[in-house]
Amino acid sequence: DCSLNEEKGEAIAAGLRELKGSLKKLDFSYNSDLTALAWKGVLGSVQGGAVEDISFSDCSLNEEKGEAIAAGLRELKGSLKKLDFSYNSDLTALAWKGVLGSVQGGAVEDISFSDCSLNEE
Repeated sequence: DCSLNEEKGEAIAAGLRELKGSLKKLDFSYNSDLTALAWKGVLGSVQGGAVEDISFSDCSLNEEKGEAIAAGLRELKGSLKKLDFSYNSDLTALAWKGVLGSVQGGAVEDISFSDCSLNEE
């Protein structure tokens, strides 16, 4: 838990831009204070990179954050192999559809939905 917020997210995004060519794994677990705008900035900073594994475990994702993450994942789907959304029970069916739709046709092999309170919807 880095207690990331929008300001820290912007700072991290700037640093990630410089690392995106070699960066393979991003773990944002337990960072519930990042806003949708911050998610968009952080994921946008690694577009065109080689990221294969991203964890959003226990980040209190909601529909708005899900939309921002979907936009970022769409640009990373060629290299992404593993996604972890564990412990994010507030995403709606519509948000899940958007997030998963964003990586269709990509390289994803492994997605974790542990304790996401999924239902038939």
